[in-house]
Amino acid sequence: PPYLALVVTFMVFNLCQAFGVYGFANWVPALLVQKGITVTKSLQYSFIIAFAYPIAPLLAASFADRFERKWIICGAAVAIGALGMAFSQLTAPAALILCGVLITAANMTMSYAYHAYQTEIFPTAVRARAAGLVYSMSRVSATFSGFIVAYVLLHAGVSGVFGLITAAMVVVIVAIAVFGPNVRGRPLDA
Repeated sequence: PPYLALVVTFMVFNLCQAFGVYGFANWVPALLVQKGITVTKSLQYSFIIAFAYPIAPLLAASFADRFERKWIICGAAVAIGALGMAFSQLTAPAALILCGVLITAANMTMSYAYHAYQTEIFPTAVRARAAGLVYSMSRVSATFSGFIVAYVLLHAGVSGVFGLITAAMVVVIVAIAVFGPNVRGRPLDA
């Protein structure tokens, strides 16, 4: 009971963050095809974009512990929304690839930060159960987000998909900025 507000906050967060991560990562080829790029080229662009997945966390490690994690999460969410809206408007191959790499980097930055953050906010006695419970909402969201993204892509196109992702990132920002506690420099059980 004393952690109910945190549990609800992080359940909402996890439901929404999955749209940013999986709404882009799983749909890059389809989003590119919808923009008029051939299947072969869209797979090539997606392959290049995928190189950001292992590189981004390595780069993020350089600042991972220098800033409050809640603000890293919020900054990454802003980047995902803004870069996603740019991606939906771009047509030049190099610009699409660069924007895709930056979205992927922002997604991976948010991912490392929230995985650490959502364990740091709960005391040791309930940490594993609480973090597992809130993270389960990410898995629920991942299950259904693909169907929702497919529906939005069919009816509203690439711009609609990134409108959906941006809306989800706004919820992420509000949830974490307003309700997420600061944890930097605090003992784990404080």
